[in-house]
Amino acid sequence: MIFCTIAQPEQLAPALILAKSIKKHHPNAIMALCLTSKNVPDAAKNSPYIDHIISGKDLGKGFYKKLKKKFSAADHSRALKAPFLNYLFNSFPNEDTYIYLDCFTKVFGTFNELFTILDEHCIIYSPYCLQPPSEDHVLNEFDLLKNGNVNGGFLAFRRSEESTKFLKRFLHLIKNDVKQKERKTIKGLFIDEKWLCLMIGLFDIYFFKDPSYHLAVWNLHEKQRKIEKTDEPGWRINGQRIKSMCFADVHGSLDWSHSEKAVNLIQERYKKQLKSVKDKTL
Repeated sequence: MIFCTIAQPEQLAPALILAKSIKKHHPNAIMALCLTSKNVPDAAKNSPYIDHIISGKDLGKGFYKKLKKKFSAADHSRALKAPFLNYLFNSFPNEDTYIYLDCFTKVFGTFNELFTILDEHCIIYSPYCLQPPSEDHVLNEFDLLKNGNVNGGFLAFRRSEESTKFLKRFLHLIKNDVKQKERKTIKGLFIDEKWLCLMIGLFDIYFFKDPSYHLAVWNLHEKQRKIEKTDEPGWRINGQRIKSMCFADVHGSLDWSHSEKAVNLIQERYKKQLKSVKDKTL
């Protein structure tokens, strides 16, 4: 089993928090990290929680140069997702399960429900929202109409002929987009999520809707995602333990607050942990 993420150089600290939380609940999993920078810092090399590290340039120098030249840092990370996942499929042929999480995610429990679904389905998507957001929400319906209701920060795959074809197609679409003199996708669209949306219907994709996974500022308005308990690590929603939460908004910022005190408390605890990790890695 492989967990993986992609991080920009300044996002190493959250990636280390993610890696540590994964190893806490899945100690036998392989944790793989792709850094968008050319060089890998010692803090990543020496982390006991990261098993495999590569630089973005290791996924193809020509591809990497075009990304650096034409795309924002955020889209750079998103575009590396397809080649990174293909790389992991090819480099770890004996592994069966691959889970991609946004680097600002923290794992709070074992992913048993997800593994059960992976026994039956080989490609797993997670929607941004399970209930319609309001017009003034951090992610409104016009945003979802633009990029789609597919969250590229939570993907899971079981090795199969179908998932292998899917990842190869995903890579082809991303590379074709990157090599164009002008982007075929509309400016402002997330480069990965639009292509992920395109493949709905073309492949056997399962939408994973367990509300205890991938909580984030864009879905905390939902009734089934109301945090009930605040004594970490016992955070719960509807009596069920939270399994994972992404602490950054859609722009990668941690500067948000919520009307619920429990949400702000868990967010502040994460930010304190992040500061502590940053202080140790500088």
